[in-house]
Amino acid sequence: MNNTIPLLTLGIQPTSGIHVPMPKWEPYFLHPIPNSNYSTEVRKISCGGNFFVVRLWPKLNFHESHVEKLYIKFATAKSNQCNYFKPIKNSSTESECHSTFWLDYKSTIDELKLGNCYQVEDVYCNQVGVLLQMKNNLVIRFDTSSERVFHLKKFVENQIGIREIICGPLSFHFLIRGTDDVIYYFSTDSTIYSEELKLNLDFKDKKYVTSALSGRSSFVVYEEQDGSHQILCHGDDQFLSQSGQPSEVFSQLKTPFQGKRIDQIKCGYFHTSVLLESGEVYMCGYNGYFQCGVVGSDQYFIKIDFPLLPYDSQNSKIFQPTRITCSSIATVFINKDAFVIVGDPVSSFAVKTPFTDSSKPNTIYCIYHKFGPEELLPTLETNSIECGGWHFVLYKKKILESKCLKYFYENLKKNNGNREFFSFSDIKII
Repeated sequence: MNNTIPLLTLGIQPTSGIHVPMPKWEPYFLHPIPNSNYSTEVRKISCGGNFFVVRLWPKLNFHESHVEKLYIKFATAKSNQCNYFKPIKNSSTESECHSTFWLDYKSTIDELKLGNCYQVEDVYCNQVGVLLQMKNNLVIRFDTSSERVFHLKKFVENQIGIREIICGPLSFHFLIRGTDDVIYYFSTDSTIYSEELKLNLDFKDKKYVTSALSGRSSFVVYEEQDGSHQILCHGDDQFLSQSGQPSEVFSQLKTPFQGKRIDQIKCGYFHTSVLLESGEVYMCGYNGYFQCGVVGSDQYFIKIDFPLLPYDSQNSKIFQPTRITCSSIATVFINKDAFVIVGDPVSSFAVKTPFTDSSKPNTIYCIYHKFGPEELLPTLETNSIECGGWHFVLYKKKILESKCLKYFYENLKKNNGNREFFSFSDIKII
């Protein structure tokens, strides 16, 4: 179908405002507003508490006055009206509260007199809203449950470049990593949008690696001079170390994998997953739904043993994740061939696969799904999955080849911040 983006969703409620775990993947068709400047190829899907945002690839390069269409779908019915969320009905039978919405951020920028830069640099989501990083480093947050809009001009006015914004789908705060080598901490609950100065981190003498945020905690990974990795953590320590350590500042976290190099760290609401460069995975935090992949109560960085899963019709092999992500009470392990979900909503899913030894008591089951052509949607060949607080989105992500100059430029510029120009022996980017 022309102008159609097919997706598969799990946990998205088509008819009810109440969360009920779904027994299977459901097809969902996004019909973008016709626009000759944009393709129907998905650039990125970002997930927040009960919603996800779809960003499409442009056909052309645009200047700062260009306005992008960003599409938002809620996991549960949205009854309240917001001036900046404009409904798009995907069918004549779809009610407005279950519609897809597009984000009218231009009107907000004009109304608040925030300048004339409408070009979006990146899109982020947390528990309470959608965050836009504009090309001029203005940051705007659109609250998904109210009419509130918050904006942050600190990086525009102080001429500080933004290297990265760190959010979690369940976080009530976010971090901004500036080109001045400071990591800034901001609270974003329903009534507050403020910088927590005592929680800012000066990284001028540290090599930043990665970070992750849960509902009430923060993890920042840095590299020592000897190449080892350490974790700085802050939180309330409700579920063992997952929620940080009860202090007013970041402090170093002690782990069973102390010093080992960390590839990724991701958080749900109250649990955390760590993928090491060696391929080992450690889980900690709340385990009420077995989202840590083991039987038992709350965990403290336990190493996960992955099962033997079918690779094709004749072979099986131990699942080895290359990417991790977390929802509120589930964890997703991903590689180029498939993904595995442990935790909710496995209990209600129609087809389950043993994640732990089925010959032993208290077997933990998982959802195991291979990427590729979809039986449910013949028009969709999946290669990626994202998850929000209570939902999952399975889709085809269009990835630019690394040799593409646009890909090279966008990523290199992000690493180098706002320098006037940078160059190599035969390439100069201005």
